[in-house]
Amino acid sequence: MGKPQKNKSAEKQTTTDVTSDEASASTRLDASSRLDASSRLDASSDQDEAPTRTNIMAAINQLNQNVDSKFELLNASIAGLKQSLGEVEQRVISTEGGLNEHETQIKALDDQCSRWAEEARSLNGRVDDLEGMEKGNPTDFVSKCIPALLGEDNFDNKPVKVDRAHRVRVRAAATDGPPRQLIARIHHDSVKELILRLSSHKFPLQHEGARIFIFPDLGPAVMKQRQQFDNIRTRCRSAGVRCGFRHPATFVVSVGEDKRTFNNPKDAEKFLDDKQVSR
Repeated sequence: MGKPQKNKSAEKQTTTDVTSDEASASTRLDASSRLDASSRLDASSDQDEAPTRTNIMAAINQLNQNVDSKFELLNASIAGLKQSLGEVEQRVISTEGGLNEHETQIKALDDQCSRWAEEARSLNGRVDDLEGMEKGNPTDFVSKCIPALLGEDNFDNKPVKVDRAHRVRVRAAATDGPPRQLIARIHHDSVKELILRLSSHKFPLQHEGARIFIFPDLGPAVMKQRQQFDNIRTRCRSAGVRCGFRHPATFVVSVGEDKRTFNNPKDAEKFLDDKQVSR
């Protein structure tokens, strides 16, 4: 009976030992499981941290790219503005040049207008100064005055045809002063020569108490040549000696039956001295 009990005790002991071993194994298993779980948790944590850094770097790179893109757009806009400003500057320079040219043209026009205004005032003065015997119509006056001075029968008792006539613009003469010059264009050249010839034969001429002189309208050079004989002509007229000019500037003088022509006033003066024409 005792022997079987011993076996039971041994069996219990064996069971206990197995159980202890199993418990120890279970403990080791649990510890291992906890270690594996902890390792997996740490690995999982490491795996979670790695994408975060990558994302940050990717975000930074993306930001840099965006900033670079913005700067490129800004630089392009600035370049466009510089080009536009350059075009505006060229337009301003061109406009200033045009304004300067316009100012020069306007000044030239102002000067021309001033000259025209002065000429207009002079012409108005001439119109206003058409006074005296011609009564504002010098053409009609000359047409009727010439036959009256030189003899109407010499012109077939008709007025002389005058294309135009006007007074020379000078200061108005006094009532008792010499008549002013009046220039007339005779329509027919033959009538003009007749007038000059008759005026020389009928010298001196008077019209309504005023002394009249008729002479051709000559150019400045011819007039200068004739003016050299002014003193000789005055001497001849004072002495009642007939004198005149043959075109263009040949001086003709007649003392009695002796008729001479001169181109030099000294020769004419010597001739008058020889003829004892008083001074």
